[in-house]
Amino acid sequence: MSRRIGLIVAGAAVVVAIVALWRASAVNERATLYFTATAAASLEPCGCPVNPSGGLPRRATYVRQHSSASIVLLEGGGFVAPPDPLGELKTQHYLRGLKDMGYRVIGLSGRDLVYGIDFLRDAGERHGLTFTSANLAYGDGELVFPQYAIMRAHGPVGLPLTRLRIAVISVMGLDEPPLCPECPEPLDLLNPVDAAQRAATAARGQADLVVVLAATGQETLDRLLQIPEVDVVVAARVLPVPANRSNVGMVGHAVLAYTGYEARRIGYAYLDLQDSPGRRVVAAAGDLAALGEDISDEPHMARLVASYKAAAAKAPQK
Repeated sequence: MSRRIGLIVAGAAVVVAIVALWRASAVNERATLYFTATAAASLEPCGCPVNPSGGLPRRATYVRQHSSASIVLLEGGGFVAPPDPLGELKTQHYLRGLKDMGYRVIGLSGRDLVYGIDFLRDAGERHGLTFTSANLAYGDGELVFPQYAIMRAHGPVGLPLTRLRIAVISVMGLDEPPLCPECPEPLDLLNPVDAAQRAATAARGQADLVVVLAATGQETLDRLLQIPEVDVVVAARVLPVPANRSNVGMVGHAVLAYTGYEARRIGYAYLDLQDSPGRRVVAAAGDLAALGEDISDEPHMARLVASYKAAAAKAPQK
């Protein structure tokens, strides 16, 4: 009898160990965030005399070569081309490229309104993209765009291989008011920290991660990091990295990530997530990777660039 009891106890211990290991593997996950900002619709590498960097074809190659099971693609704002005769055409091709790569939610900065609100709304419908801003409002306080949007992480080729849900919030700094000559009525900027707090509180129950894309200065970034519901803050404006910070790293309970100029570099952040309690980031590592000449052009994006050049050559000069 004692031997039988011993076998039962041993068997139960094995079952408990297996269940514990299963639970541990089930509640822990790694997600990879890729982020850029201030791209100015740069379809091709910069015209730099030494090692021209950037461009959508190289970005697509880099993401594909370094992807994991849970990928989150983030564009922080400043994506619109300068207001020249081909600016709208170039921006449309850039947004189409983002959609084809797997981007779904796009943040906004003040310069992205240069072609008007209707231009962005039409482009969003055309390319299946959602623009979000938690603090861009009309004069009566009504928000111009949704205060946040929910997206799902996806696999290396765009397949929904994960259930990870990400709430994306975008805010603009009060020091750079929106430039919108086409807007029929004045626009206002609400306090970005208060707006992000409201959006994060509303989104937390619907998402596993809450990300804020902040086209703001450093002081506002630091305040955004203190919002309890926020997991990641991406600087969607090119800022000098403080001496006590790195390009990507934990600051308290949240992750702070800095972006590179004109998307010549792509930011990446590896996030370790754990349910204890609630899914939160417990560790983060990452950096900015140069999209230099050693990275080949992804064929689909290369064809998109060629399509833009052909359309630009035929476009009437305004």
